[in-house]
Amino acid sequence: MADEALFLLLHNEMVSGVYKSAEQGEVENGRCITKLENMGFRVGQGLIERASMYFRTTNFVCSLRCLQENSI
Repeated sequence: MADEALFLLLHNEMVSGVYKSAEQGEVENGRCITKLENMGFRVGQGLIERASMYFRTTNFVCSLRCLQENSI
């Protein structure tokens, strides 16, 4: 729960900062949105990779346990 709250605060600040820089004319609005999309894609990809590694490990451990129970 705490990780989620920290992530939401960070996300809000990043979105706010990108839109403020677009409003001040530092960067084009399209480039800002593209940056946000790219960051979101990288974060999502990292989470999926981490989750898939966890599930592969869990599947392996469960398979070993099933083999062990069947051999007894």
